[in-house]
Amino acid sequence: MPVKTLDALLKEHDKYVSFADEPKERHYFPSGILALNYIMADNGGRGIPGGSLVQLIGEPKSGKSTLSLDFIAQAQRSGIKEVKLEDRSVNALYLDFEHSFDPLYAELLGVDLTKLLVITPFYAEEGFDLAEAFVMKGIQVVVVDSMGMLIPKDEEDKSHEDAPKVSSEAKPLGRFIKRINALADIHNAVIFFINHYRANISAMARSEKKAYGAWLARYGWKLTIQVRRTGTEVDRAKVEAFIEKTKLGVEGRKTNFEIVFGHGIDFDNHILTLGLGYGMIQKKHTWYSYGDYKSQGLTNVGDLYPMDEIREKVIAALQGE
Repeated sequence: MPVKTLDALLKEHDKYVSFADEPKERHYFPSGILALNYIMADNGGRGIPGGSLVQLIGEPKSGKSTLSLDFIAQAQRSGIKEVKLEDRSVNALYLDFEHSFDPLYAELLGVDLTKLLVITPFYAEEGFDLAEAFVMKGIQVVVVDSMGMLIPKDEEDKSHEDAPKVSSEAKPLGRFIKRINALADIHNAVIFFINHYRANISAMARSEKKAYGAWLARYGWKLTIQVRRTGTEVDRAKVEAFIEKTKLGVEGRKTNFEIVFGHGIDFDNHILTLGLGYGMIQKKHTWYSYGDYKSQGLTNVGDLYPMDEIREKVIAALQGE
C-alpha cells in the first residue's frame, strides 16, 4: 500500500501526468528548407515538435553538419528559452566530439554565436552529463556531433595495444538515449544526433552498410533524416534529404536543396525549384520565367524574382498536398 494518497502522488508528479485529450504544449523547430518542414512531420510545416530525438545520417561531406547548424539558427530565431550563465545567456548547445566546429561557417548560416555554447568533451560520458544538465536547466536545442567519434570512459587507461571491448561505445550512448529521451519530452527540447554509416562486417556482402551506434538508438529516434549528396557543381553541392524513419508523419518522402560552398544552404534556389515543380515558374530551353521576370537558369537570381510572392504560392501548394 502506498503511504501517500493518490491526490498527493498526482500533485507531486503532475509534470509527468496529463489527460490524453489535453496534449502538451510544444515548441516547434523548423529548418530553413521550406519543403523539409512539410515532410518531416504532418503539422502544417511547423517543423519538429519539442520532445524529439532526431538522427541526421549520411556519408561524409553530405551536408549533415550544415543541416544541424541550420536547425540551430532557425531555432534561435523562433524564441527558444535562454539559460543564464555567469557572464552571458545561451540558448543552444553543440557537443563537438569531432573537434571540427567552424564558428565562421556557423555564423554564415545564421547561427548567433553569442548564444551558442560549444563543448568539446574528451569522453562520451562528460558530454552526455553536461547535455542532460543543460536540458534540465532549460536548453531546448542540442547537437551531438558525432556518434561515430564517441570515446567511452572505459578507454581512459587503455593503451593502443589493448583490444577494445565489444560495444563499449554503445553502452554510454544507449544509456544517454534513454535518459535524454525523457528529459527532452519534459523540457520541450530537440536533440540532434549526427551519425555516419559503417561497414556491416557480419553481412555476406561487404558493401552493405549500417548506422553506427547502439541497437537501442533505432527505437529512440522520432525522426531520421538521411542526407545524401546527389551532385556537385563548381561552387555548390546538390543534396537530397530523405525521411528514412519518422513517428511524426509519413516515411519515404524527400526533398532537394543546394549548399553553396563557403556560404551554406541556398534557400532562394530551393523555393524557385519548388515553384518550377509546381508550374509557377516556366522553363524553355535554358530560360526560366515568372510573369515578366526572366533569367537564364535559377542560380543566384533570388534578387531578380519576387521571392515573397513565390514563397507564399509554394506554401499554399505544399499545404494543399
